Amino acid sequence: NSADDEDRLRQHVVVTFGRLTTRLRVDERFHPDGDEIGFRIRPLIRYNHPLGDKGFALFATHESFFMANTTRWGQRAGYDRMRNTAGVTIPIAKGMSGDLGYLNQYRFARNGGRAQMDHALSFQLTFAIGVAVLAALHQLADAIGYGWTALAGGLVLLIAGAVAGAIAVAAKWL
Repeated sequence: NSADDEDRLRQHVVVTFGRLTTRLRVDERFHPDGDEIGFRIRPLIRYNHPLGDKGFALFATHESFFMANTTRWGQRAGYDRMRNTAGVTIPIAKGMSGDLGYLNQYRFARNGGRAQMDHALSFQLTFAIGVAVLAALHQLADAIGYGWTALAGGLVLLIAGAVAGAIAVAAKWL
């Protein structure tokens, strides 16, 4: 892939079944050298194994990258890569945890190129923005009633999304 400076939109759905979590993500990739949109499908599966009752856990994940189409700017349709991670979840504060682990990424040999294996130390910070949203909605219901809160709920979710987006952008540049 020759895409070195692209913009992306993404949507995903996360479903949890006990210790098993799955996520289906779809990326729309926009490259400045082309007018085509590259579509990428990224299913992920994660297993969590709790270590006691303090919030520590071992985890293992697998994520595949399927390119749904070919573009003139460099994306090639097909199975592109897989990422596997193993590590430990560390509780940091109420509603906040960190995942520290080893990430292995394998890019398959495609279109005459050679396969590539990457190894990385991975850290992911997770915080429960949903708790803050629920608290804000509860305070609104106490202050203005449930009917008005239902109407204002969209605004609260919009603000929560903006906060999450700002944090994601800040994290990218830190």
